[in-house]
Amino acid sequence: MDFSYLQDLNYLAILVSAVAYWIIGALWYSPILFGKVWGNIVQPSEEARKKMGQSMILSFVGFFVICWIMALFVTHLVPADMVRGIKIAVAAAVGFMFLPKLVNKLYANTSMTILLVDAGYHLVGFVLAAIILTSWT
Repeated sequence: MDFSYLQDLNYLAILVSAVAYWIIGALWYSPILFGKVWGNIVQPSEEARKKMGQSMILSFVGFFVICWIMALFVTHLVPADMVRGIKIAVAAAVGFMFLPKLVNKLYANTSMTILLVDAGYHLVGFVLAAIILTSWT
């Protein structure tokens, strides 16, 4: 099996994209934006609050993987300029993130507000990653 296409990826751009995605999350879930709304509905347990540092590290690892996959999409699916990269990011966010979360929401009967806050964050994260990845030369 040939994995040489992995060498063509710009890993520095992937890292910068993951950092940007993570920073957007810090702002998104802060009291400045949606933190109060999200916290009032979710009401994280004390145990979850104690594990916040660990959760933040693991989420960064997840964002790195998401950005790595987005780099594969925007560099190998089709040669992407920024506009095409944004379109790919929106399609990926809707198809691979929003719709599965919506299905979970329907069965778990969770809040539509939480779905929209969480989905909005990841949509912005996907698009930001695509912009960074397609503009980085």
